[in-house]
Amino acid sequence: MSKKITNFPVMPAKCSTCPFRVDEHGRHLDPRTVSRIQADVISKASQICHHPTLSGKKETHLCRGARDYQIEIFYRLGFLEAPTDEAWQKRLQELKSKKEKYSNQELV
Repeated sequence: MSKKITNFPVMPAKCSTCPFRVDEHGRHLDPRTVSRIQADVISKASQICHHPTLSGKKETHLCRGARDYQIEIFYRLGFLEAPTDEAWQKRLQELKSKKEKYSNQELV
């Protein structure tokens, strides 16, 4: 079952159990999980933060670690003008405006 996450805010920081945290050597504690999430957030959708479910709470935010990865990749590809949340939001608004513009045009 998929959730509608369009309006979920992003966590302000990586949570204490974020799979994108690294150890003192700069390595992810579970590289397989991180690789799977990285592939998903580039090709499918943003990642919901898993931390609340560990304590039986409702999922309400997107994963900060996954968003940081998305931002970095989309910046490197030239899709974002800077690797920041602000550039992400600006691009999102541009895409929404284009979608509205084209959906309001009559087909000829």
